[in-house]
Amino acid sequence: MIFEQEKTFEKWGQISGFLLSYVLFTAILFIIMKILGKVSEYSSALYIAAITLAITFAGWLIKRLLK
Repeated sequence: MIFEQEKTFEKWGQISGFLLSYVLFTAILFIIMKILGKVSEYSSALYIAAITLAITFAGWLIKRLLK
């Protein structure tokens, strides 16, 4: 007999995994860009987070369009 898995825990796991990986990737990208001098002194981590969010949204949109 096959039982249906609990969908709410799976959904929360996907959301929390995405958020954790997003924050981790943004932090690592900001640190690397800061070390290499590619970030000006006036831009902050929120600027890098906005760029990363735009890339994520573009990927999601392309995935939806290709479905």
